[in-house]
Amino acid sequence: MRSRSSPLLFFSIMIVLLLLVGVGGLWWWNDQRTEARQLVYTIPQGTMDRVIAGEDVTVLPDTINLTVGHKDILIIHNEDTQPIDIGTFRLAPGQQYRQQFFNPGTFELLCSVHADQQLRIEVQ
Repeated sequence: MRSRSSPLLFFSIMIVLLLLVGVGGLWWWNDQRTEARQLVYTIPQGTMDRVIAGEDVTVLPDTINLTVGHKDILIIHNEDTQPIDIGTFRLAPGQQYRQQFFNPGTFELLCSVHADQQLRIEVQ
């Protein structure tokens, strides 16, 4: 004779598994809905010639503020005919710098577009 608790135990386990899958699916769906915010800056043609000539060029702010929770992505396009330096990266004409920050902090980067050669990125 078969025990009555076996079908009840099986049914209970199935309900718990379905609930776990449902909660996990909702969490994943909500995470996918939060789209990344892209902050795009473009270095126009002739920028480095102007920097070399001593002009005050303001194509990039001195400080860029990003937010971890918004999934911010920093994108810098080099449309100049000369390479530019952002941090440890040298961007040839037509290339782009793309960076997403996963932790808060303040980052000081070398930036050949600024007169003082500095770009500050603050991530909160």
